[in-house]
Amino acid sequence: VEFSNSSRFAIDGSNINNWVRGEGAFEATITLDLQRGYFQEAPILNRWAKTNGKMTLMGMNTEGTEDQILGAAKDRFLTRSLFQEQLLNLFFSLLAHLSQFFGVFGEIGGLVSSIVMSQYLDNCPKGVNIPGVAKWCPSSLLEIGQLSSYYDQIAIEEAFLASFISPDLYAGDTPKAAFPNALYLDSLDVGGTLRTGSGLTDLPKEEDENHAYSRYAYVDTVIAYNAELACRDASDGNNSCRELRRLVAQRRQRFPIQRWEDLDHGRHIDWPH
Repeated sequence: VEFSNSSRFAIDGSNINNWVRGEGAFEATITLDLQRGYFQEAPILNRWAKTNGKMTLMGMNTEGTEDQILGAAKDRFLTRSLFQEQLLNLFFSLLAHLSQFFGVFGEIGGLVSSIVMSQYLDNCPKGVNIPGVAKWCPSSLLEIGQLSSYYDQIAIEEAFLASFISPDLYAGDTPKAAFPNALYLDSLDVGGTLRTGSGLTDLPKEEDENHAYSRYAYVDTVIAYNAELACRDASDGNNSCRELRRLVAQRRQRFPIQRWEDLDHGRHIDWPH
């Protein structure tokens, strides 16, 4: 009441059926399975929400992990090579003292300590959980958001295409998938797109041949989905629906789903399946 100043346009938060994925950008396989499952259940969830005066909300945003945040901080404020050099110098100094008093045991202790510290420094790349990625780790929340959007586009596109199909196990008017009433995402870009490439600066004027600034037309995909719902019962001769479908299809083709191989930035062309 205080936050909205008793506005008649305010929505009671308890009326929002909020689904939030919690696996993060580094668990693309698990996340994609969860997203697919939600989109498949969305036709029934949406119908229930409409009947009960509620709305459905799907969270496809993500966040950084502890290892990623620590790794990014070290790279930003203390270069990794200098950090490692300082630690190794400390260990070598301790090793020299230990060797004087404990001989070979001191050398073993120094070796073990060096291995443990090396693993600690490499925790972030190991936590990325993307096949073939051994050294890369996102340096910012923006980079994580764009990585997440690269894999989010798969579930969105699949749900859009499946929303036109009615399976036998449901009633004839229930599609195989649907979009929720609202969803929130990361790395939104100009023209109603998601930035799925790894480029972190402003869009270049020339064509992007290496996919650094590739984008996905998520707004036009949502518009196309709603246009199809509105025109589903229209006759084939309905000029307005035919023109609307043509227009949104044309707009979607400007930024279609694209996948490519870029292990330096965690992108795969055929993973996850």
